[in-house]
Amino acid sequence: MKLDENTDYLEYLKSSKCFRIGGVGAAAVTPSEEIALRRLMRQDNALESLTELFDEGSPPGKLYALLGLRYVDQMVFNELSIELRNRNDMVETQGGCIIFQASVCNILKSIEDGAFDIYMEREL
Repeated sequence: MKLDENTDYLEYLKSSKCFRIGGVGAAAVTPSEEIALRRLMRQDNALESLTELFDEGSPPGKLYALLGLRYVDQMVFNELSIELRNRNDMVETQGGCIIFQASVCNILKSIEDGAFDIYMEREL
């Protein structure tokens, strides 16, 4: 999906079907979900929006919320991440050209370990 100034980033992420951060596809393009998350994080109400995303989002949406909260409010991240720490349900994810299934708890561990920092800290 092409994002523009009329995109509701929160609603877009709530319904996400795949967790994708970093370059994806043959051209290693930045996924629209990452762009939406980063734009959401820059809004004045980022904490409220990310908390709502966690409460109402799809499983990938919850993971995007936690990734954003890790930067916006570490205490809220720590509190909410407890809920997903032992969840072994599988989520579609993408790294490069490869689409695969990963458990929610393993993706959360990657978020906690800073595996996505290199992507989240770069300029768009």
